[in-house]
Amino acid sequence: MYLNLILIGKAIDYLPYFVYCFQRMGKEGIGRDAGKFSLEEVRAVSADGKKQRVFHIGDQVLVHHVPRIELDAFRAQLLPQATLQFLTPTCIKQNGKVVEQLTFSVLLKAILRRYHRLRFNHDDGQREDFSIDWEAAERIAVVHQEIEFQRFRRYSNRQGRPVPMEGFVGKVIFRGNLTPFYPWLKIGEYLHIGKGATFGMGWYRVVG
Repeated sequence: MYLNLILIGKAIDYLPYFVYCFQRMGKEGIGRDAGKFSLEEVRAVSADGKKQRVFHIGDQVLVHHVPRIELDAFRAQLLPQATLQFLTPTCIKQNGKVVEQLTFSVLLKAILRRYHRLRFNHDDGQREDFSIDWEAAERIAVVHQEIEFQRFRRYSNRQGRPVPMEGFVGKVIFRGNLTPFYPWLKIGEYLHIGKGATFGMGWYRVVG
């Protein structure tokens, strides 16, 4: 069994603590039946998909240098069409309302919003200004959309009650000059987008 853990910004420096916590969780057990497990290996994934082993149970040594994924690691590629598969419920709001018909410009704004918030929190309040051709983004068309909305509840310890959540999953195909936006589409895969991204919502993959 394996799991994915995404560490962003300053949190990357705390990887050793995460490894230790998973080891302790495995010894003490998790879930209703306190199922136990052992952490065998940790691998870091680079922007090109290559995996580097940074920890193995046999040597109990954690590699100091862990590859990091930056926006500029994704070079613009010729991309006349892109298929996005939304794997976890994605809830994007515009003007206070949940978006039910996704457009490329709305998607791009959601990615940028998430990116800027994270950079602000992890880079001591610094904000980058990017030149985005919004007219070009508006010209990108949705040629196929196959999504369904899911509604569920998440228990909030802070509020002490179940909180209603919603979002769509499924597939959306965009067509147009997507080349200059490719890096943003790729970084969004890792950051997640929309409401509830911290809880795993808004996860998508560029699959073609």
